[in-house]
Amino acid sequence: MPTDDAARKPRRLAVTAAVPVPQGEPDAPAPVKPVIPAAHVARIRAYLKYGMTAAQVAEMYEVAVDEVERIRRPV
Repeated sequence: MPTDDAARKPRRLAVTAAVPVPQGEPDAPAPVKPVIPAAHVARIRAYLKYGMTAAQVAEMYEVAVDEVERIRRPV
């Protein structure tokens, strides 16, 4: 094996241009709709029975009033 360094050519790798990163706002994930846990349904019915309004309960659980009204209806 010859060890002549003059005969060898150095290996050169091609360099690709960097891709610019978009500077716009990232896509926000869809908001998660909070759900009232099943363990709280009886408590919510008691709140409604003893004088809280559906709007007050909805505000406390951070859900829509429709969600509280759905719990109020008998099954």
